[in-house]
Amino acid sequence: MCLNLRPSFKRLTLVSYAALFATSAHAVDFTNTTTGAIGGPTPCGTTDLVRTFTVTDDFTISDVDLSLQINHTWRGDIDIRLISPANTTAQLTIADTSLTGNIDNYNIILDDDGVDLINTGSHTTADGTVAPPFENRVRPENPLSIFNSEMSAGTWTLRICDALSGFDDGTFNIGVLSLTPLPMADISAVKSVEVIDPSGSGSTDVYMIPGNEVLYKITVTNSATSTAMAENIDITDTLPETLRFLSATSTGFVSGTFATPALPATNTDCAGGACVISFDDGVLAANSTGEIAVTALIK
Repeated sequence: MCLNLRPSFKRLTLVSYAALFATSAHAVDFTNTTTGAIGGPTPCGTTDLVRTFTVTDDFTISDVDLSLQINHTWRGDIDIRLISPANTTAQLTIADTSLTGNIDNYNIILDDDGVDLINTGSHTTADGTVAPPFENRVRPENPLSIFNSEMSAGTWTLRICDALSGFDDGTFNIGVLSLTPLPMADISAVKSVEVIDPSGSGSTDVYMIPGNEVLYKITVTNSATSTAMAENIDITDTLPETLRFLSATSTGFVSGTFATPALPATNTDCAGGACVISFDDGVLAANSTGEIAVTALIK
């Protein structure tokens, strides 16, 4: 992000800049409740039951969960795949038509952070037939993290089939796709200008008196509601030609440096845009403030 701050010198006013980045890091849910038969009508390799989730929110994904309630005797017969708008596919269940798949129903949240793999450990008894709320948080056969860093917007496709159709049947009742945005910083910048008149003249035109000191403060805030550290903060400010540069300091940033070319030498005449203040690669923690302070003299 780059903040190019060039307010008029003569207007000794506070210049405020709106938030540059703002997004929620809470999961956004998309639900499909169109029921459909699984079994005889949906044999694997021939016909899938297809359900879609239309996502209009466009953000970079950091986490994906999928909640499902499916009634089906011998749930091990069911093969479930999720396909992103980028055509990335995650095989979430792998059909098991042996005796170990002889358990009824899915009432689950497929989550890479689940303790047990689906149909193992604590998930080896029949699931309930009513959701939400969903009963069991389990890991899918293949991780949903395959979708991380993809963009969310578009049509997500759920494909379900029965690997042993004609023996046990069931019904898809509800699916909830939960997408979590990549955490983002929520930052704003404010510039203040103060003229110090050591003579105490009380003149309203203190910006016209040679030798008066000017203090610029560029304050960058990463808000209390931010969900991430702000990084790659670049600030550029060109001092007015009526000044001579004295010094520049930074405080409050985790890191960051005044850029190359280096700061102007002390007492540099700012005519012709000679006094460019550049602060690069700033890092600012959430709920914190960084400040660039620049002092100069009126010529």
